[in-house]
Amino acid sequence: LQVLNAERSARLIKEILSTAWPTRDFSVEWEPGNREQKHPTVSWLKLVWKHLYINFADDLNTFEDMPLIPLVPLKE
Repeated sequence: LQVLNAERSARLIKEILSTAWPTRDFSVEWEPGNREQKHPTVSWLKLVWKHLYINFADDLNTFEDMPLIPLVPLKE
């Protein structure tokens, strides 16, 4: 059991996204909740952005190589 600090949370987010999108493309196809492709759900992405807002409000550089910004509005 470990405290989820900023560094650990960044590492976990990268690990999850690397599983869902193994390529390093900046724009990726996303099917929320696709279990076969292991894509994160809409609710997961919303929680990640809330976490980023709270813990990384001043600096998002850690996440610059991750596909975290949706190109279309999020719908549940």
